[in-house]
Amino acid sequence: MIYKNRFICSDTLKLYAIFFFVSGVMLGSSSVTAQHFRFNDHEEQLMRQAYELGKPHDLGMAMMGVLVQETRMGRFGPVGDRRHGFGKRSYGVMQLKLHTAKDVISFICPELDEGLSTDEEIIAKLLYDHHWNMQVAACYLAHLQNQGLSWRETLIAYNEGLRGSRRFGYGHPYAQSIADHVSEGKVRFFYDNFIAQ
Repeated sequence: MIYKNRFICSDTLKLYAIFFFVSGVMLGSSSVTAQHFRFNDHEEQLMRQAYELGKPHDLGMAMMGVLVQETRMGRFGPVGDRRHGFGKRSYGVMQLKLHTAKDVISFICPELDEGLSTDEEIIAKLLYDHHWNMQVAACYLAHLQNQGLSWRETLIAYNEGLRGSRRFGYGHPYAQSIADHVSEGKVRFFYDNFIAQ
C-alpha cells in the first residue's frame, strides 16, 4: 500500500512538472515572439522612410507592409524573378517593374523624374536609391487608391495591376499576407515600438 501511494505521488509530481513547463512556455510565448522582430539600423531607416512616405496618403502601414512582404526590408536580393528578361523583372526594395516606374515618373508624379533618359538609368535608380524607389512606390500606391480601390484592392493592384485587382477580388494571398504583417506581424510590432511611442 505504501509502495502504491509512493507511485501515485511520483506520477502526480510528473504531471505537475509537465503542467508548469507547458504553462511557462505559454506565458513566455509573447516575449519569444517579440525577440524575433529585431531590426538593424538599415532596416529601421527603411521602415521609417516607408511609413513617412505613405503617411500623407494614409498608406504608411501599407508601405511598410509592402517593404516587408517584397524584400524583407532589403534582406532579399534587389532583383526579382531572374527568369524574366531584362526590364521585365522587379527592382529594388519595393520590387517595382520598369514600366510602372516609367508611368509614375512620366504621368503620375513627374516631379520624381530626375532626367532619367534610358531604361538602364531607371533600373539603376530603382536598385541603388532606396528612398527614390520608395517614393515611386508611394506615388503608385496613392494613385491606385485614388481609383476608388479599397485598402486590400490597392495592394492587389500593386502586385497584379488594376485588372488583377478586379480579377482576384478580396481574398488575394498577397493582400492577406500584408494584412497579417500589419495586424500582428513585423509592421505592427515596428509601429507600436518605434513610431507610436
